[in-house]
Amino acid sequence: MPLLLVVIALRTFCGDGWKNAGYALNVRGNAWLYALSIAVYPATTCVVILLGTQVGAMHVAALNMSAVLTLIASQFAIQCAKNFFEESLWRGYLTNQLLKLTMSDWKLYLIAGLVWWAWHLPYWLIMLSTKEVESIVPAGRIVLVVAAILVFFCWNVMFTEIFRVTRSIWPLVLAHALEDAVTLPLLIDGTITLDPRWALVFSTNTGLLPAVILLSVGLGIRRWRIKTRPKQTGITDDETPLAGRAVMLRWGAITHRGSNFVK
Repeated sequence: MPLLLVVIALRTFCGDGWKNAGYALNVRGNAWLYALSIAVYPATTCVVILLGTQVGAMHVAALNMSAVLTLIASQFAIQCAKNFFEESLWRGYLTNQLLKLTMSDWKLYLIAGLVWWAWHLPYWLIMLSTKEVESIVPAGRIVLVVAAILVFFCWNVMFTEIFRVTRSIWPLVLAHALEDAVTLPLLIDGTITLDPRWALVFSTNTGLLPAVILLSVGLGIRRWRIKTRPKQTGITDDETPLAGRAVMLRWGAITHRGSNFVK
């Protein structure tokens, strides 16, 4: 909440504005990315469960599909509300501001991913019980925190690319809500029990396998963006940050005086 208040103050009183906050739906031309955002976490989870059960990396309890769908639906509504605020911060503000700077895509992914990861530290270190931690990765709290660095980097590639193409936080609110509603509850409520030897690979939440799948999706979107929209950034030319605009104006004045001197 304090971070959200800071962002509101920056947008309202410090010149950042609300124009590029990402609240427009922008469905036109981006419907496929909305569909992808809805499908990607449930589909990835199904792939991980299928492969995990085949190699004996996890045990899946007998499923009551009605109960599972009810759980997911109830979690989804709550998580949409929560993740509206998260995505307003991490994509709507942080990523949008980083896109205004001259940096490589990989540096952007890393910086935004690390900030996103660091914000979750109190959740992993304090809020989750030991039992919940062991259900997610039965290797201890510190292992979970360290593994999450790679996971959040992989996730952030996909989240960043969806935001860059759609210029909207809404597909990411949907994706993030479904991630929270699907990958965690199945582990915490005991529907999925992980073999500790395979947990870092097959955990539906912080496993290497789902992280690599989601990274591949993100890199695929990046490749498509570069091919079809090579000049796209997070802002338009007339929305250059105030500091950058001041430098440009100052440089223009210097070059103008220089040209007069030559004359």
